[in-house]
Amino acid sequence: MTVDVHCDKSQNEFEQCLCEKKACEFTVCSINFEQCKEQCWHEYEEHVHEKEWLEKDRKIDWSATKKIECSEHDHRRFAG
Repeated sequence: MTVDVHCDKSQNEFEQCLCEKKACEFTVCSINFEQCKEQCWHEYEEHVHEKEWLEKDRKIDWSATKKIECSEHDHRRFAG
């Protein structure tokens, strides 16, 4: 009987320790994840508008380049 009581006590301490460990891991992971997510969104919001304008500018450049290419090609075709 004494062995059972000792074993039950050890088992209870082990389970309590395991529960505390899991609770700690969950809290740490959740906090780190939330902080990381917030930082990523902040970085995204900080840079997204600038990059959208750069994208629009590059599309305008590309469109102008294609028009120049077509004009030069047509000019050579009609001049030759």
